[in-house]
Amino acid sequence: MAAPLKTPLGFNPIPTLPSGIAVAEPTPVPAPSGLVEQVKATFAKVNKFRDDLNLPNPGSYEGVNREVK
Repeated sequence: MAAPLKTPLGFNPIPTLPSGIAVAEPTPVPAPSGLVEQVKATFAKVNKFRDDLNLPNPGSYEGVNREVK
């Protein structure tokens, strides 16, 4: 039997049941080499930039003027 065809994203073509309902069978696609390190470096740059600007942490109420009733 021939090897299953692959789409550009690395997924097998979607098979269908006899009733015609499609069943997705994704195959895992590894992340490109160095992507995790690149994302970590980007977050480090963003965090340093935020710290240099002395901005409040996202999701916190630090620096927000609110009256509590």
